[in-house]
Amino acid sequence: MSSVVTPVSGAVGRDGSDSEAPQPEGDMLPNAYKRVVLKRGLLRFSMRGKPMPELEQAFQKDNALRYLRFVRTTSWAFLIANIIFVAYDIVRFNDKSDLLPFVLASRLGIIVPFTGLLVAQTYHSSYLTSPQRMAVPSFMVGAGIVVYSMLGQDPGYGTLAVLIVYMYSFTPINFFRASIVTLILIVAFGVALVELEAAGDLRLQGVSVFDLIGVLSLFWVAVGFIGHTLEYSLRRSFLDEQVLARQRDMLQKEERLVNNLLENMLPPSVSRELKRGRHLIADEYSVVTVLFCEIYHFADVTARIAPDTVVTILNTIYSAFDELIAKFDVYKVETVGEVYMVVGGCPEPSALHAVNAARMAKAMIDAMPGIRRRINEQVGNLGLELQIRVGLNSGPIVAGIVGIKNPRYKLFGDTVNTASRMESTCLPGRIQCSNTTEVHLRGRFELEARGGIKVKGKGVMETYFLGDELSEGADFGSAGLSVPTVSRSAADQGGMPRPRKSTAADRGDGEVTSPTAGGEGKRGGKQLWGAMQAAMAARTMFAPASMAQDELSRVFAMAASGQTTDGRYSAASPKRAAGGAGGGPEVNDVAVTLVFPRAVTNIDLHPSTGGLHYDPKTNTARWTIGRMPMEAPRLEGRLLLKPGAPPPEEELITRMSFRVSGTSVSGISVAKFTVSGVAYVPYKGVRTSVASGMWQVRS
Repeated sequence: MSSVVTPVSGAVGRDGSDSEAPQPEGDMLPNAYKRVVLKRGLLRFSMRGKPMPELEQAFQKDNALRYLRFVRTTSWAFLIANIIFVAYDIVRFNDKSDLLPFVLASRLGIIVPFTGLLVAQTYHSSYLTSPQRMAVPSFMVGAGIVVYSMLGQDPGYGTLAVLIVYMYSFTPINFFRASIVTLILIVAFGVALVELEAAGDLRLQGVSVFDLIGVLSLFWVAVGFIGHTLEYSLRRSFLDEQVLARQRDMLQKEERLVNNLLENMLPPSVSRELKRGRHLIADEYSVVTVLFCEIYHFADVTARIAPDTVVTILNTIYSAFDELIAKFDVYKVETVGEVYMVVGGCPEPSALHAVNAARMAKAMIDAMPGIRRRINEQVGNLGLELQIRVGLNSGPIVAGIVGIKNPRYKLFGDTVNTASRMESTCLPGRIQCSNTTEVHLRGRFELEARGGIKVKGKGVMETYFLGDELSEGADFGSAGLSVPTVSRSAADQGGMPRPRKSTAADRGDGEVTSPTAGGEGKRGGKQLWGAMQAAMAARTMFAPASMAQDELSRVFAMAASGQTTDGRYSAASPKRAAGGAGGGPEVNDVAVTLVFPRAVTNIDLHPSTGGLHYDPKTNTARWTIGRMPMEAPRLEGRLLLKPGAPPPEEELITRMSFRVSGTSVSGISVAKFTVSGVAYVPYKGVRTSVASGMWQVRS
């Protein structure tokens, strides 16, 4: 009779052969473990009729560990008891001097030494590797008990019965070895009884020898049956544990595989939300930058080549782009045919969404020569015909999970459509961005005005070709004025909290706040558009040109005195001791660049220190402060808008650059440091990155 293991799932091939998957460390089951059987009669593990020595050895070790404490304790107790009983033997056989030496020899020469051997064996490694060796000293202890009983002419069949129960039920000796040992002891005990009865030296008190042997034999059979059942149960439990361990390991592998697939299909933050039980993923992002990249005229190329070559080309190009994704704070949304879609500022909001997307676009263009060379090596000179074109657009979107089967993270909104139009109207080998993206990149990249381009569904749009990143922007951190916010859908507000607007109580030294168009400050019934005090305590405010001059002056006075908190930013360098000795590091070459919205027609700003240069062509102002003075520099004045123009909806971009000689970012003391819902990742070549709200310091 046999028992077949039937786990829920297995690792057997379709043809029934053993799987070639590697076997987990410490797992004694074969890969085709569903075929392992436990033969009830023989108490053996086998597979396809063949024994399994490794599994058998693992069971023996597990069983030895189970009984170790009990065997060691009882062996010690039996050893001590026999040493104590030596005194009892001397008193009992004092008048039988001819038997006393043999009695002491049986106890001290057989029982005590072999019981000591049992104790010693429990402390040796052989107890775990070869627990069946316990059968030899156990047999000798039993033999000593039989000899002692015969010498005393008072057969101790009770002690022999206890030894039988002990060997079957409380030692790691298997059923068959225990049966052989106990059977020999019973036969020897019976022979000795018959001989003593024939000699007339036996005192049984009315019990015949054969009745005693018969009762002892029946007892042996009953205890043997229990021992067989017990060992079968232990083997069955051990095999089930092995199967469960294998299935648990397989389940963990499947879970890791599912998690990897989920993270490859969805953003990590979204997959974490799904694991936490959030069912509806739908978030609104105030501003992101969407990138579309298309392989130019790829359909014409693929019409002339084999399908497997098409897949090879796409895999080469997209694999190279995937490697670039990890270098920039952007997320790959999807690939559809020859189109590669990326987004910056989603699903993790980032103040540098446009800059990161632009850097990704530039990296994609720069990577194409190397990609073409790799394709040439694979499919021939065909790769020289491949070019890409990239389109960028910034604005609000809604992002979420769509679909039950094969779910995908999708972006929705006019921002996506416009980004696609920027790509489709772009020239091969170039990067085209919309005017909304140009606002974010102005002063950071070279931008070439392309003029009015007719866009499907949009009419004529002003677009720009993206050039190289300016050297200053590559060396120092910058950020737009407003932090992108994330709004959850009304159906689900769980998971990551929505970034809240900062209040006057929150804004202090070293903290950047981010007002937007139509911000919190109101005066005279008209909304004022707040800008930040740039760099070292610079303050500016925007207002319609139709506002009275005295009203505008009072607004600037309030901002300068700190009475209003819209766009307030305050920072200071470490104090220096007189003569520069013993002080903190000096901050030198401080410069601030302000990029104004298009609605600004002129500026009238006056710095407290340094010089200010305004370029009306680029609508930017550069404030050169130089060495950081002891008192925080100030910038005050007014900005005029076009007559009748509403408050600008574009973001004011402010950048600061400085140099600290002989020290790193850690040498700068920040009085207050706040980051809310914005992820910052150091760029390539940047050792450290310190960020507070919209501001970032890199070195």
